[in-house]
Formats: sequence, C-alpha cells, structure tokens
Amino acid sequence: MKTAKRLVALLAAMGLLATTAGLALAADYNSPSKIGATGANTLAWTGQGASNGVLNTELCGSKDTPDGKLNTAYLLWIFTTDAGSAENATLYLGGTGSGTYTADKTAGSTFHFFTPYVTPDSSLTAYVSFDTTDTGSGTWNLVISHGCPGDQQAADASISTEIHAGATDGATPSVVGSHVALGSTVHDSAAIVTTAATRWMPRPPATSPSAVLPARSTPVSLHWPWPRATTRSTRSSRAATPTLSSTQ
Repeated sequence: MKTAKRLVALLAAMGLLATTAGLALAADYNSPSKIGATGANTLAWTGQGASNGVLNTELCGSKDTPDGKLNTAYLLWIFTTDAGSAENATLYLGGTGSGTYTADKTAGSTFHFFTPYVTPDSSLTAYVSFDTTDTGSGTWNLVISHGCPGDQQAADASISTEIHAGATDGATPSVVGSHVALGSTVHDSAAIVTTAATRWMPRPPATSPSAVLPARSTPVSLHWPWPRATTRSTRSSRAATPTLSSTQ
C-alpha cells in the first residue's frame, strides 16, 4: 500500500495524472487537513503562501537564499504536522514545476524543502508524501513560506540626435549640414533605441513597471531654437537667428 501511494504521488508530480480546479488528484489529503491514520500518506498543496501567482513573502537577501547569494531564485516549502510527527517526507513538484526533493530531516514535526523558483499559480502542483507516526491533534499543512523570483534582464538604451530643418519633421526629414542660413528655423530630432542587455539587475518590486523592454527604435522630437550652447537662442515661437557663419 505504501509503495502504491508513493507511485501515485510521483506520477502526479510528473504530470501523468489529471488535476481539477484547486484540488489535486492522487493525494490522500489537501492542505490544510487533519491526518486520520498513521502510515503512508500524501498531502497536496492548495496555494498557501501565494496569491494570483505572486509570493506572499519575498526574501532575496544573501542570508535567505539557499546558496547565500543575492537574488538567487528559489522557493522554501514548509510541511508542518501540528503536534503530530512523520518520517521520510518527500516533496514532488508537477505541472509547471518538476522534480523530487528531500526534506532537511528524516523525522520530526516540521520539514523544510528548497526548490528552484516556479511561478506559484494554479499551473503548479505540489505534494508531500510521508509516513505518519503520530497523527497529532491539529491540521497538517504544506505551504510556501517564502522565496525569490530572482533577477530579470535589464535593457540598454542609446540615443542619437540630428538637426532637421523646419519646426517639425515631415514625411522625409531634411537633415541640416554644417551650415544653416541666417533666420532659419530648425529643430533637434532624437532617436532612442532600446535593446536587451547581457547584464542583470535585481527584479523590480511587483508594483513597479517591468524592467524588460522590447528591442525597438522610437523617434522622439525635442524642439528648441538652434543652435545650442555655443550661440544665443530664443525660447519664443519666432524663428531663431543663429550666429554661426553662413555661406554667401
């Protein structure tokens, strides 16, 4: 019987058994539950520790990650027996997760499992199999205590500018060369290009915009009288009179 239950849990973790909304098949109990009998049992995770695919608690500091490095992607699962006790606890991930994970101890009332980070939504399934030695008096739980989604790729940006004739660009912008006639109206046109970077940056908070930008080129027109810095300019709407030398 014990072998059959472990096989069923393993097949479910591998995605070979179906699941229904919120409740995973093949588990003897769904977390949280009171365990009714000693011997081999399984307990299914039902979403505790996350909401809508977002962890309730994110801890990405080097003192929290399993390898002691900043922003390592991981999940910490905790299986508790509420005054009961168990042996040989093993965690199985299925759905969008995968793998079999042993606990930090072979026997006791609280077991910890570190796994790679997987988005904790309804596509992730998890079970713990164990041998119940004492059913205790309360409910048994399998929860995600905390974790870290890890790093996200940053975006590099570059900007280039050109001086175009006129107040605005038409269908075909006219690029101004080294000389411009006195009294001409010109404007500065800038192109900002963003591309995926090879460096990495810490993941932004969930409430901030994503740091990942698609590769694209976006023309941005920045208008002011020409020339800048080395000559006098006016901020009025009439054409500027540059002091650069002109071709006669």
